[in-house]
Amino acid sequence: MPPDAQARPTNPPAAAPANLLRVLILEDEAADAELMQRALRRDGLSFAATWVTSEPAFRQALKDFAPDIVLSDYALPGFTGLAAVRMVRESHADLPFVLVTGVLEDEAAVAVVKAGANDYVRKDRLAYLPVAVRRALAEAAALRNQRALEARIASLARTDELTGLANRSAFLERLHDDFAAARRDRFRFAVFYLDLDHFKDINDSLGHSAGDQLLCDAANRISRGVRATDLVARFGGDEFAVLQTDIADPSDAGTLAAKLLRILAAPFTFNGATMHVTASIGIALYRPDVRLPEDMLTQADLALYRAKDEGRDRYCFHSAELDEAVRNRLRLSEEMHTALENNEFELFYQPQITQPEGRIVGLEALIRWHHPRRGVLAADAFIPAADRSGILLAVGRWALNAAIRQIGAWRAAGIPVVTVTINPSAAQIRAFPGFEQDLTEALARWQVPPELIGLQLSEAGLGATAREHAVDLKRLQTLGVQLVLDEFGAGWLSLDHVGMLGFSRLKIARRFVAGAVADQREAALMHAVIGLARALDIQVIADGVQNAAQLAFLAEAGCMVAQGCHLCPPLPADQIAPLLRAGRITPAANNDPP
Repeated sequence: MPPDAQARPTNPPAAAPANLLRVLILEDEAADAELMQRALRRDGLSFAATWVTSEPAFRQALKDFAPDIVLSDYALPGFTGLAAVRMVRESHADLPFVLVTGVLEDEAAVAVVKAGANDYVRKDRLAYLPVAVRRALAEAAALRNQRALEARIASLARTDELTGLANRSAFLERLHDDFAAARRDRFRFAVFYLDLDHFKDINDSLGHSAGDQLLCDAANRISRGVRATDLVARFGGDEFAVLQTDIADPSDAGTLAAKLLRILAAPFTFNGATMHVTASIGIALYRPDVRLPEDMLTQADLALYRAKDEGRDRYCFHSAELDEAVRNRLRLSEEMHTALENNEFELFYQPQITQPEGRIVGLEALIRWHHPRRGVLAADAFIPAADRSGILLAVGRWALNAAIRQIGAWRAAGIPVVTVTINPSAAQIRAFPGFEQDLTEALARWQVPPELIGLQLSEAGLGATAREHAVDLKRLQTLGVQLVLDEFGAGWLSLDHVGMLGFSRLKIARRFVAGAVADQREAALMHAVIGLARALDIQVIADGVQNAAQLAFLAEAGCMVAQGCHLCPPLPADQIAPLLRAGRITPAANNDPP
């Protein structure tokens, strides 16, 4: 063999079809290399072979030729089969390796096999070589399949199956890494907690297929909105997390949050239907005083609560004040369970009065909580906490039953009763037919005619899903109860839809009542709404009347029913009873707020 021989391809691999078996032969005797190839051909194997005789050539061929199998002699000048198999295993863990050599001591053969050779064939028994090659190839294929399966399982353990994003485990792993790096190198990063506003309404009204498609589309938008170095994960449901790396200033996090809100606000489509969705985002910034990586997630979650409490479709940063506010809300949620058991809730009633005669034509039932330490709490102080804690349905059932029971008691005492409006939550209405059953059972238990009940639903609470709940609203109407739309003017529903959905009364949002006296545009809007409602035979109630000037404007505009502290504040049942007997109320000057 010439001393400069490096590689001698017997079938040039560049010209061979891609499906040919590529065999790399490490052998210093040309005759032996030819005998190996003859043995493979006799067995019907189609292959392209490259023959090398030295370590440098072998190393280069592993890289350039990319063999499917290696056939190697044991004893070569300055190189051994043991060294060759070790070299292969360092860079090609699954590449089949068969030792083909003369008589070899058992210890040397065992060493080669332990180093990673698949098999060992003696040169005087080359008839067995094709069997060894096929077996080694099969073993390698099985090993590759096993490793691919393990990689797939590992990937699934770190990936959200629906969206393909990282899951919570993968996000936490990255969060730990970045947290440790920030400790060492003092760089800044931010954690975002994000969820889609009113996602459950879409899931309930359009189905899970639409919900899943929305989640996938939202995941794609969020991923496109961040940098390649940032990480996006889905934690489950409609909850997403973003890890924003290497920020120079907190405003960088605000800029990204605003961008994500903007791209998520664009319409989504599903089967030709358009869906409008907003998002809320909580942000926690890395600070040296943060104790654990998981604390940043908790802080981002608390900031998300704050974003939702402030009206949704916004982002909020975490703060110490927020921590305390949320802890108070959690305590309040726990105390509400005890409040139900201890009968600490009570309904107050606020009259709805006609103008100018002052006749009482309705009552609104308003829940109050006699808190052991904080005194009497209005609904605004605890209903948001009840909603988040999951106890709102229980509180709502209590209020529904308490109001109907009180109507029954007034009727039994011979007190004239007007329509009493109850405020079920949007969660109660969505819990159909459970809410319908609760209502029917309470009416029967306390022997109350359904026409004495008004169910007041806020326009914002119904939101964009009102049309999907139309069937449920019609079923409530067929029971004989009245439907009242509260806070009209949020922009979700037109007056035409109010009538189509079965609402016989609507209450104008108090901010419009307050603004109409001082703002001509607001006044013109009030005139238009009242006129259109009367034309559609929908009664208009002005809510939140606080002074005589507002009452005078409403009378001039043609709104004949009003409610507010100028007329009468909410009162407990025993103080309402004398007013019901009298049947009317005259507004008093001292009812006006200071």
